Amino acid sequence: MIVITGGAGFIGSNLINELMRKNTYEIVSVDQNNEKNKNYFLNNNFKKILPVNLKKFLKNNNKKNISSKNYDFFELDSLTTKDDFIKLRAETDSEALKRRFSNIDIYNKNLPRKTSFKNLYEISEKIRYEIIGGKMLKGIQRNILDNYSLKIKIKKLKFLNLFLLLFCPHQ
Repeated sequence: MIVITGGAGFIGSNLINELMRKNTYEIVSVDQNNEKNKNYFLNNNFKKILPVNLKKFLKNNNKKNISSKNYDFFELDSLTTKDDFIKLRAETDSEALKRRFSNIDIYNKNLPRKTSFKNLYEISEKIRYEIIGGKMLKGIQRNILDNYSLKIKIKKLKFLNLFLLLFCPHQ
């Protein structure tokens, strides 16, 4: 069983549709808008529950020996802090925007030959699809901006720690 919170949104509905194409998973969508956005789904062959009922649903459907280690998506067990969730949300949102707003043929046609130029081209393409998607989907924009803010905060802390190690004597 795979439980997808926010299943009726852009990312969640695309994930559910992809899982339904594979037809190997029992899927549960947790979202206030499951019925309102039912046209987002390829079909309705999955469970839909409201967020207020999630705890009860999980308790009633408790299965032993279930671990995220059985799935290829990402390691759920390593999501321990708020920062882990911010990073995960931003990475999945960015990947969904890439799939939606990038054309691999156009990308490859314009891909530079030199490695340094390729790296800049990849960065600019990522910025392009994240800006386009962020303008259309404000929640995704917030997730991506939160992640970049987190990255900047971490770099500042690393720099400060290095500065303190180099220039401040230990007592």
